[in-house]
Amino acid sequence: MKIYSFQILLSLSAFLLFSLSSVSAAVNEVRGDRNSGYVIHVVRECDTLWEIAEEKLKDPFLWPELWKANPEIRDPDLIFPGQEIRIPEIAIPVEIPVEVPVEIPVAVPVEVPELEDRYLVSREVFLQSGYIAEDRNSIVGRILGSPERRTLMGQGDYLHIDTIKPAEINDKFYIIRAPERVIHPVTNDFLGYLIMIDGIIQVVGEDNGTKRAIVLESYREITTKNMLVDFYYIELPIEPVRERRPSIDGAIVRVACNHAMVGATDIAYLDMGADDGVRIGDLFDIITSERPHVIIGEVQIIRKEGRTSVAMVRKSSKEIKAGDLFRN
Repeated sequence: MKIYSFQILLSLSAFLLFSLSSVSAAVNEVRGDRNSGYVIHVVRECDTLWEIAEEKLKDPFLWPELWKANPEIRDPDLIFPGQEIRIPEIAIPVEIPVEVPVEIPVAVPVEVPELEDRYLVSREVFLQSGYIAEDRNSIVGRILGSPERRTLMGQGDYLHIDTIKPAEINDKFYIIRAPERVIHPVTNDFLGYLIMIDGIIQVVGEDNGTKRAIVLESYREITTKNMLVDFYYIELPIEPVRERRPSIDGAIVRVACNHAMVGATDIAYLDMGADDGVRIGDLFDIITSERPHVIIGEVQIIRKEGRTSVAMVRKSSKEIKAGDLFRN
């Protein structure tokens, strides 16, 4: 019995030493060179400090730590593709391998649920994708600033607002970026204004006659450049039962990238809408505007307006840009 116990102790000691060495190796591998104190991130197109903090530090509200670590950045809203950003090492989460006990599966009866509707995109992606409005009449207010005098605000922060009509306690509004004029890249016709939703606020009180609201959700940093539109409940686009490829031709008027929510998939805005027979879920091939007009991707409609529509890029073999064509 003594020999048997001694062998067990030796086995446990060897296992503990192996586990500790594995953990130590994992930590060093993630943290890298301790003398540098940081790792480098090369800015990509459409990157912001907010999105880099979310990707690298797992919390977008840690963007001030990035700004503090890069004093050469005078304006946190102005970073450029190719620029090197220092990521503080101390804030990078370290994943430590954990021994997970193996459970023997037990056969149990499973009830098969009824088939439910499948959505083409998530609620967050749908809201962030925005749409092209024919005018700016939907704007009902603007962000005045933060009671704490912050230049950038996000979820959980309070802010002051100014609205065209009286705002009551518990009223909600969508936060949008300043609308941008959309000009057709081929015909040069004016198509409308690009409305991009950045978050949701709710009125909670009043400070000396100025309405006070709290940010319920934020998808990007919020500033005094943001405006407000009325809140409305959305209906997410449902995946169609049958694939539809209508004979509709047109052009892509704009492409938006969103690393935070969409990843490598872009959002495309098309110059055809409900008035032209476009439906939610329709699929179209994307063709280069230059001859010989090669197929380079595929998009699917997730939102439709009267004269325009919004589509998600489902696949692409090269960069899709404004002016490229769509057809079947």
